[in-house]
Amino acid sequence: MKLRMTLADKSDLFAEHKRNPQATNNDLAKWAAQKFGLATTPTKSAIGKTLRRGACESQRVDKKSRYINRAVKSTQLEAEMLQWVLRCEELGVCLTGELIREHAKTIATRLNLPDTLRTTYSKGRLYKFQRKHGLTSKIQHGEAASTPREAVRQGRKEVIRTTSGYNPANIYNMDETSFFYCLSPHRSITRQRVPGTKKSKKCISIALTTNTDGSDVVDPMFIGTAVQPCCLNQRTGHELGFSTNRVRRRG
Repeated sequence: MKLRMTLADKSDLFAEHKRNPQATNNDLAKWAAQKFGLATTPTKSAIGKTLRRGACESQRVDKKSRYINRAVKSTQLEAEMLQWVLRCEELGVCLTGELIREHAKTIATRLNLPDTLRTTYSKGRLYKFQRKHGLTSKIQHGEAASTPREAVRQGRKEVIRTTSGYNPANIYNMDETSFFYCLSPHRSITRQRVPGTKKSKKCISIALTTNTDGSDVVDPMFIGTAVQPCCLNQRTGHELGFSTNRVRRRG
């Protein structure tokens, strides 16, 4: 048996009061004791306090495991922070704890909040803010937000059609593995998993090539960004029989 009600229990009690407004606090206390398996029947004052706070307590995502809804320093600051986080999730913007802290400072300055009402969002406070509103740190998956699904389906069909008449040993694929030194964060604090956006392509790259059945593994080729690399002995790519107008070219 439980000693006291969780926030979820209090939310159910508030809902019962809405369904049966004629019930007295004594009636609701007996209902709660039986419904939630409480060791003792709540007092009338406890029921009255629960009914007065029921509307706000039901908004907590973690209400099933919480017993007390502690007051925050500034409800307006927290509301605007939550709205901003959810807006960033909708737009696919990656958020980190440091970004949330900096934005909290910006909002507090705009609202002219005194130091006593400002929230610094330390690790502990940030964790509680995330837990309260159902936010967790998740890794964005792939680049689905940058490539239309229909384009992917059409591209697969085109590849199958183009390579259908060739021996697998004669079908080659070249891709690159790179150190991307200008990458944006790939983890974000959100409620739901969100698709990632296209990442910065500034990198040091190595081209890796092989055929479909793996019988021919071509030596790796470094891809540089110099206009006239030293290895060309002061000659241009055009002089060596290579010319392209595209900055990036895939094999």
